[in-house]
Amino acid sequence: MRDGRLGVGGGGFRGRSGTEGNDDGPGGLPLPSATRKAAVAWLDKCGNVGLLFDRYIRFYDPWGLEAPKKTSGKLLNLQKIVVAQQRCQTDRVWKQFHQQAIERWMGTVRSRAAEPFRMMPQWRFITGLGEKTALEVGFRFHQLYGFPIIPGSGLKGLARMVALWEIGEAVGVKRAPLSEARRIRKAGERTDLEKLEDRLLSGEGRANQRGSPSDQTKTKASAVLDLWEGAPASVAKRVGLFRRVFGTPQAEGQAVFFDAVPAVPPILEVDIMNVHFGDYYQDGKNQVPPADYLNPTPIPFLAVGRSPFLFAVGWHGNDDGGAQEQAIEWLKKGLTGFGAGAKTAAGYGYFIDGERTRVEVKGLRVEGEEPVVAKPHALASRAEGIAPQPSEAPPLNPEPSTLNPIVEHRGIVREYRPDKGIGRLADEETGEELTFRREAVLDRGWSPGKKSTVLYTVEDREGCRSVLTVRKGR
Repeated sequence: MRDGRLGVGGGGFRGRSGTEGNDDGPGGLPLPSATRKAAVAWLDKCGNVGLLFDRYIRFYDPWGLEAPKKTSGKLLNLQKIVVAQQRCQTDRVWKQFHQQAIERWMGTVRSRAAEPFRMMPQWRFITGLGEKTALEVGFRFHQLYGFPIIPGSGLKGLARMVALWEIGEAVGVKRAPLSEARRIRKAGERTDLEKLEDRLLSGEGRANQRGSPSDQTKTKASAVLDLWEGAPASVAKRVGLFRRVFGTPQAEGQAVFFDAVPAVPPILEVDIMNVHFGDYYQDGKNQVPPADYLNPTPIPFLAVGRSPFLFAVGWHGNDDGGAQEQAIEWLKKGLTGFGAGAKTAAGYGYFIDGERTRVEVKGLRVEGEEPVVAKPHALASRAEGIAPQPSEAPPLNPEPSTLNPIVEHRGIVREYRPDKGIGRLADEETGEELTFRREAVLDRGWSPGKKSTVLYTVEDREGCRSVLTVRKGR
């Protein structure tokens, strides 16, 4: 059915002209008339945004994505997706549906000896941008429930990259600059880090209790790349943990990286990437220069706003060496220091620990309502090793109560002081007054006015209620 998905055109109805069969208002579906009318009436109530995105993209006359008045049909489709997601955030039935789905997810991960932990995006993140869709920009939704997810395969790759860099740093192997890596690969060779990875997977250089390689495994390759000769025992232990977590060609890894899911109905936002020199990039004959007179091409795409996500790393088999805890640590370092998803070099995809309000950055400990983290681009550009990490690790097994999905409430702004970045709101039902800070406001560039209606979330921690997010109410 994927090959004939609605919006792609395979198996769908198309009129002989641009107007035939497109009578359901602005933006039509490639379906027979009666089916289309029934679908349009249902779509206004649908809260499964993944289904809308994958199957119900609307086309415009003559069955293209160029909307009337030269507006972007892609942008209009994505805006409809955002409206549907806002419906999930406010509708009681859809919120209950989401909570039940998360409870089933928690039951699954705990059956694999995993305890979920929460992480919050520092800004926005993008998942599945490269997937092929009718809009030419992808997004990864859960195939059944329709909410955004981060695939476990990608999280495993992120944790594996962090582990490899840590071991390489410990034995003196640096990541080659991009230009140098390209030169090495063009010559048909492998970088030192890739050679280290080959040894980790092949079992060469298996360390004994003293941390030096055993004589039986000193092959020609290990003699050329004698990396952890004389290294401390901690390196040998980490190599063993790497193999247990991620596996080798001879044995499967024991760690199970689950898809990350949103703890609450998440915030979806429409973002834009602007290609300024599209003609230059597409010119295969090198005849078009990257000049200012070229027309920029705005490309809209979906992104997830600041919404808490739940992660979990399970285990199968016996774990008597702390390998599962090490896998969780590698994953957290990757999420906070290197980012997940697309466009991490532009600041997307970096997370902060949702279980901690105290963090250490470059030796300076800062306490407050929201952690302070190093700038994403500074972490991503480090060629050697892992970004600075907090000296106090968060609890790996938080209390289950901290993992309950957070519910949005309606409130009225009593006061907001932009100069001080602080305000007060009152709950619409109970009248309870709460203080919020500028960092909690999700709508960038918007200043909550007095008596304006907002949607907000709170978190109870040790008997103290604090506002996590504030956004425009409907």
